[in-house]
Amino acid sequence: MIGTATRGLLLLTALLAAGAQLSAQSFREEATSAYRSGDYDAAIVFYEKSVAAALKVMKEENLDVIERRAELGEAYRAAGRFDEAIKQLSYVWKRIRFDAENKKRWDAQEGALALAYAENLGRAYLKAGRYQDALLIFSTGLFDAQRTQHDGDALQFAALLAETQFVAKNDVEAANLAARAFGMAEKLTANPMLQIRALSQLSSVCLRHNQLGLAKPMAQRALEIAKLHEPVASVVVAGHQTALAKVLLQTGELAEAEPLLKEAQETILSKETPQSTRLIDVLLAEADLYLKRNQPDKALTKTRDAVEICRRKLPALDARTGRSLEKLADTEMALNRPQDAKLNYERALVIFEETLGPDDPFTAETRAHVKQLGAAVVSPEASSASPASGK
Repeated sequence: MIGTATRGLLLLTALLAAGAQLSAQSFREEATSAYRSGDYDAAIVFYEKSVAAALKVMKEENLDVIERRAELGEAYRAAGRFDEAIKQLSYVWKRIRFDAENKKRWDAQEGALALAYAENLGRAYLKAGRYQDALLIFSTGLFDAQRTQHDGDALQFAALLAETQFVAKNDVEAANLAARAFGMAEKLTANPMLQIRALSQLSSVCLRHNQLGLAKPMAQRALEIAKLHEPVASVVVAGHQTALAKVLLQTGELAEAEPLLKEAQETILSKETPQSTRLIDVLLAEADLYLKRNQPDKALTKTRDAVEICRRKLPALDARTGRSLEKLADTEMALNRPQDAKLNYERALVIFEETLGPDDPFTAETRAHVKQLGAAVVSPEASSASPASGK
């Protein structure tokens, strides 16, 4: 029989373990809340406490501990602390990939996590400018996805390989990979939603890297499939109409782009508020249209509307905010307001460097604008046309 003292010790141990688990969960909830609000520094503190508390009652290889480390790694990545992010994400990827392989669990949770963590680790390398490391991880992810018949993940890794080669200035390899991914997407007829999303992402990557010959047919195909599987007046269809219009603006097909943007805006406004973040891309594309038609006053209205939505609805460090500031600066240059333009280019550059990395086309283009204006323009301390930080 167990004595009273022994029972008391066991009860105390159980209570302490339960307390540690509750603390770990509380820290995790606080971290998740901070992460979602864009306060990555606070999220890191709570995720670190979450991991430490979990390790008091669980073993290192426990799946829950691995997931918490992955969350910590993502918070480091979001905060731009790439060395720490890579350390955490590399560990969780290797650990979970080992389990998926040795336990034959590629079709279970371990397999799904192994592919997800490979993507997160590769993106961390990409943001850190370590392109060869990113290519190695994405190639391994593609290999794992193809041999385990995770077709959607395979397509995602093919697209990421293309994007990494584009950023690394290996345009021929990148274009070949993008074309390969296009062919893979066309075969996903059993999963049209995945097919649409993949084609849209591929088109966006190719557009950013000025591969219009690839971007246009991808965007057209995504819209075509979306119309077959979505309601007529769907915000999903509106998003793909906007994406195609953005490509058409760059190919000089302004007359074809304009009705797409008009219809997309009408659809979004019929279902959502005028402050919907879905309108940001539409407004920026309309601004681009007006700039190409030499109507900067109309473009200014559109860019200011986009910036205001970003100010109200998005964290300060969001790529959409950066794109809105950059387009606002383009408009201010067209209106011969170089001081305001320089300030907004500088603000956009800070955002792009944090969210997209130093070698992304948006970052490079904006940096060139700032350098071109240079010391010839002294930026004012504040601009009424620019958004305040925060939500």
